Amino acid sequence: MEPNPPLVWPTSESLPPWIGVETAETWFAATSALDDSGVAAIQEWLKSPGAKSAQLIVLVYAACATTKDVLSRLLWVAAGWEGKLECAVLATGHYHTDANGTAVLLQRPGRRFPQLWTSNTSNFDLTVAPDGRLNVFIDAEATLVGRWTKWFAALWERSAPLTPLTADIPALVPTRGTEEAARMWEAYQGMCAELGNPLQPETEEAHAAAEKRIEEKVIRENRVYKFCKLRLSQISPRFMASRARARNQSIRAGWKNRNKVQRPSCMAVRVTICGL
Repeated sequence: MEPNPPLVWPTSESLPPWIGVETAETWFAATSALDDSGVAAIQEWLKSPGAKSAQLIVLVYAACATTKDVLSRLLWVAAGWEGKLECAVLATGHYHTDANGTAVLLQRPGRRFPQLWTSNTSNFDLTVAPDGRLNVFIDAEATLVGRWTKWFAALWERSAPLTPLTADIPALVPTRGTEEAARMWEAYQGMCAELGNPLQPETEEAHAAAEKRIEEKVIRENRVYKFCKLRLSQISPRFMASRARARNQSIRAGWKNRNKVQRPSCMAVRVTICGL
């Protein structure tokens, strides 16, 4: 698939993971929780005739999906395509919130600009993720490319090269909670799902009516926005003009009254001088 940016997914239109990268000549990427599916995707890209070079930073944390076997396989793949793939590892912390996402800058043949793909999901969006996942795929102009590569270079400097030593990641698993905690969370999750998911139309007629109501709401909101924008453009010049008129009137009034300042009479001056 040849994606044409800008793209945002997931939407009603389903887009495959690893979008755009499979046809790229070069790419730079940082991703978390890499697993066997991510390594397999990288290996397939290396086999493609257009593949030239890639740099990958694997973000790992305690009890993440990236295991010693995954890193060892990635090391083996990189060694088999020496010169095409460079890999590094960055251990970020104890919790999965310390590193969760994917960022890829890629160059495809025949494209004027590189493309930037960012996601809040790990493993190149290959792992089935819950609701709330977001992917953005855009053309990257020169300023954005420069700033992104500066960020990536700093991250690369902080990372350790992928070697048999750094591939030996501790085999940890998340702490298991209590059954009561699991029940409490399931109840809370179910409540939020009920409040957040209105009943879906069961028939095509009901679905069409629902879509029509949404379209009408959007039209009304656009009309209100245009009306407010128009009124603002009309009111602001009048308001500023009235303020200018009031200021000019105040200045003219002060200029006319300049000779009406109270002065002491000549008699009062003489009395003061004589000390009477």
